[in-house]
Amino acid sequence: MATIVQRKRKDGSIAWQVQIRISGHPSNSKSFETKAAAQQFIDRVENNVRIIAGKTPNSPQTIFQQERFLDAANDFLQASHATPSQKSRIRAVLPHMGDVRMGQITSSYIRRLVDKLSIQPSRNGQPYKISSIVQYLSGISIVYCSRTLDFDLTPPSNLFFNHPLLKNWDIGRDRRLTKTEYVALMNHLPLPRKFNAEHWRLLIDLALETAARLQELVLSEFSEFDMQNFIWKIPASHTKGKTERCIPLSSYACSILQRLKAIKSNDSERVFHCWRNSVVVSSSFSAITRKAGIIDLHFHDLRHEAISRMVLYRRGVSVYEIMKIVGHKSIKMLDRYANLRADEMVSRFRTGVIPEMTGGLTGLTSPDHPPS
Repeated sequence: MATIVQRKRKDGSIAWQVQIRISGHPSNSKSFETKAAAQQFIDRVENNVRIIAGKTPNSPQTIFQQERFLDAANDFLQASHATPSQKSRIRAVLPHMGDVRMGQITSSYIRRLVDKLSIQPSRNGQPYKISSIVQYLSGISIVYCSRTLDFDLTPPSNLFFNHPLLKNWDIGRDRRLTKTEYVALMNHLPLPRKFNAEHWRLLIDLALETAARLQELVLSEFSEFDMQNFIWKIPASHTKGKTERCIPLSSYACSILQRLKAIKSNDSERVFHCWRNSVVVSSSFSAITRKAGIIDLHFHDLRHEAISRMVLYRRGVSVYEIMKIVGHKSIKMLDRYANLRADEMVSRFRTGVIPEMTGGLTGLTSPDHPPS
């Protein structure tokens, strides 16, 4: 019924591919990082077949419906194609799923789950936000739809987000950094220890200069930056869309990188070697904002700020070029991030002059921007 085949990827790493064959149906394959994970998957699928043998046909539909969501989720988490974002959403929703079977995940089940989360206190004592509930439903959808494809079934349409509470929830986050908040951040950075205050300042400023995502910044290596040609070539493995992206570097961004190279660790090629991953940075950034008295500012909001600045200040750069730089596939997504303030638009409309930039550009001056 099932076999395990060792496959070598283009980058030299090894994946273990499971081939599942059910009589009368097309074969399906699924890849895992370890042979043990692949074998566990086979054992469970074969056990499900044995359980229903003699009672109902060994159809893919029946096997799928009998499977526990927890088991399918754990398989996905170990799969080689699972992205960090997908894993984060799945792990977040697992505590709310209990021992539910895939066949029990119906429209009524989803409605009950949404209703429960909308009144149930979260870790901060408040009911879950709609945005959090949508992330949880996304985690369920990822596992559910992936599993249907494993068995050559058709994923259901509009199963997970057809709830009155979710209507028009996605109004988009429009939080930007203010000049006062930038100064407060710089004044409350950690003292030089393992997490150097200078690294924090340079990380924040580079985020504002490039509009890069936090993961792209934290994983970046000096070999990615061509400062002679003013280009940062982000490898596909570091980007959200898994496609290579090039970001033009301003003079100030190059100055930041030169300083980072001067203080780099000799045993690491990573630019921000003092942080293990983006989760650590995000959590620490939240602690810094609380200490600085800044309300509801996430590190990802710096990307909103940076993209808004690109739209305002890079007057000779087209919208299409900005989309390519920041990695947006549609004008709708760019519109969600370019949160222009009323005074900025009024000033540009009436005089062609934009008010001073709101934060950033301290310590080093940048000829690429108007003075602040």
